Amino acid sequence: MTLSEKVANLEYTAPGVPRLGLPSYNWWNEALHGVASSPGVQYATSGPFNCSTSFPMPILMGAAFNDDLIYSVALIVGKEARAFANNGRSGFDFWTPNINPFRDPRWGRGQETPGEDPFHLQNYVYNLIKGLQNGIDPATVQIIATCKHYAVYDVEGGRDSNDLDPIPQDLTEYYMPSE
Repeated sequence: MTLSEKVANLEYTAPGVPRLGLPSYNWWNEALHGVASSPGVQYATSGPFNCSTSFPMPILMGAAFNDDLIYSVALIVGKEARAFANNGRSGFDFWTPNINPFRDPRWGRGQETPGEDPFHLQNYVYNLIKGLQNGIDPATVQIIATCKHYAVYDVEGGRDSNDLDPIPQDLTEYYMPSE
C-alpha cells in the first residue's frame, strides 16, 4: 500500500485498495449492550435482521457483579453480531467494551461503562470479550471486540483534538487500578 492508501484506510469508512483487491470496509460497528445501530450496521426494514436483542446498558450489567451472566450475555451478542456480519449487514469487528472507569458524573456517558472500580472492570471486560469473541468454541472467533475509551477519555468537548496529558496523580487515583 502506498502512504496515501494507508492514510485513506485509517478512517472508519475505509475505501479499500482496489488495485490490491482490498474491498472497502466500514468498521464502525457497536455492541455495548447488543448489536446496535451504527454506521456499519444495517438493519432490514422487515423480516430477518430488522432488530437485535438489546440488553441493559453496561452500567446496569456491571452492577450485577455476576461474571457468568456477563459471559452468557456476550455469547448471545457475539452470535447475533456474527449473523449480521455473515449476511453482509455489519463488519466483523465491534467497538465494545468501553473500559474507561466511570468516576465523574460530569462525563455524561457513564451508562456505557460497567462501573468505577478497575478490578471489577477487568473481570467484566475479560468475560465480555471471551463470550463475544470465542463463544462456546475457543478455536473459532465469532467477532472481534475492540476495547475503547481506555483512560483519560472522560472529556467530551474536543475529545478528537485535545492532547490530554494527565498528571501521574490523576492517572493513579482516577484511571488505573490502585496498588
